[in-house]
Amino acid sequence: MRVTNGPLREQSDPSLRGLSILSCDLDEARRASDLDPSLQAGRLTYDMFEWWVAAGTLAFPGAAVDVGERRAMPDE
Repeated sequence: MRVTNGPLREQSDPSLRGLSILSCDLDEARRASDLDPSLQAGRLTYDMFEWWVAAGTLAFPGAAVDVGERRAMPDE
């Protein structure tokens, strides 16, 4: 599920400490994130965003899962 993560440098908002990219739905991402000890201790918080990436356009060779999937865009 976790594709990559790491700290952010030189961001304008000091509350933004890092970024994680997960290959799963938002509910699964929330469940996994809620198990993080830093979040449980209240040292960190998170925001979730769904990021649409076309299958095959982005690669993380060391990741255990593929990034992106083929599916229809949601109705707006």
